[in-house]
Amino acid sequence: MSSYLSGYVTAVGGEPLAFSILIQNYAGTAKTAMELQENICILLSGFEPQ
Repeated sequence: MSSYLSGYVTAVGGEPLAFSILIQNYAGTAKTAMELQENICILLSGFEPQ
């Protein structure tokens, strides 16, 4: 199973972040892979540079 997600997210401070998440040969379900990608995007949106 493979799942790919690329795009942009705006971080807390207003910075635009580009991302690309590639999951290949995943043994779990497509739903689990997509939930993982969504959680990564949520983490990116909370990014605050030091």
